[in-house]
Amino acid sequence: MLSRIKDIAELVSLSPATVSMVLNNRPGFSDETRARVMEAARQLNYLPAATKRIAADMTENLPFVICKRHGQVVSETPFFSALIEAIEYESKNNGRNLSIHYIHMQNEFSIESLRGIVANSKCGFLLLATEMEKADCVAIEQLNVPYVLIDNAMLGVCADKVLISNRQGAYTAVEELYRCGHRKIGYLHSSVWISNFEEREIGYRLAMQEHGLEAREEWIARIGSAHDTAYRDMLEYCGKCRNMPTAFFADNDIIAMGAMKALQEKGYRIPDDVSLIGFDDTPYCTMMTPNLSTMRVDIHNIGGVAVRLLLERNNFRQKVAVETELIRRQSVREL
Repeated sequence: MLSRIKDIAELVSLSPATVSMVLNNRPGFSDETRARVMEAARQLNYLPAATKRIAADMTENLPFVICKRHGQVVSETPFFSALIEAIEYESKNNGRNLSIHYIHMQNEFSIESLRGIVANSKCGFLLLATEMEKADCVAIEQLNVPYVLIDNAMLGVCADKVLISNRQGAYTAVEELYRCGHRKIGYLHSSVWISNFEEREIGYRLAMQEHGLEAREEWIARIGSAHDTAYRDMLEYCGKCRNMPTAFFADNDIIAMGAMKALQEKGYRIPDDVSLIGFDDTPYCTMMTPNLSTMRVDIHNIGGVAVRLLLERNNFRQKVAVETELIRRQSVREL
């Protein structure tokens, strides 16, 4: 069985994204880093003569462009590392050499820099649009090059898209809390805007409305999307809240993790006093005490579908919303 990029990354203590770029001979890495990665690849038999065959076998380039506006959501988390790995796996299966590129949207967007990235691609490119806004796509349309948007519904933009079924996932999470007897259901909502979190808020409010529950503003905690900011902001929320909900749905697992730490420090028992459901099903869920109930996202399916949409491009645009799955663990109590 072939070793995965993740195995190499663990051996050399680097991220899977870094290992992938080194194996694809991307610039910006020291000779020492390259040597460590190549030696690890050799030790693990990562593809027969991996570093020699990639250039020979992969005749077409498939660029994966990762856009960051603030980097508070798109970062080296297990979610995005797994997405990169899935895209690379599907690319290789289809005879393409994946190249990974980062564009920081805080700086002035240069259409010429993007043009240079996709110039050698015959099939087009993949675009991670998690932190992007609709206006960002205006310049991209000028390229007149096929592309697939990943992780953003991007209303008003005519393009192939692969995204998470965010509304349905949030709705299902609230429905599970309702089934368990909770009626005071709060929402741990990210203070950092991305379209995914906006969609999850809609799903939360729809579920509350359809079950005859009031989504009180005092039960919606707007907190940071990183672990440390979620923890800090939740501590502040606990200090102000006089009518604590019996359960919360969180925009993602990282937010839930920071909030759980704050709640426990304030003396709340999870799940005896407060139940929690996250979103994504990252490895963090089983590292928390208690283990976190969550909505599982099929990341590998998202990556595979995105590559196939690009390579099998039709005359009509498609939007694929990958459904989520409820994973029950110990963070939810039945009242």
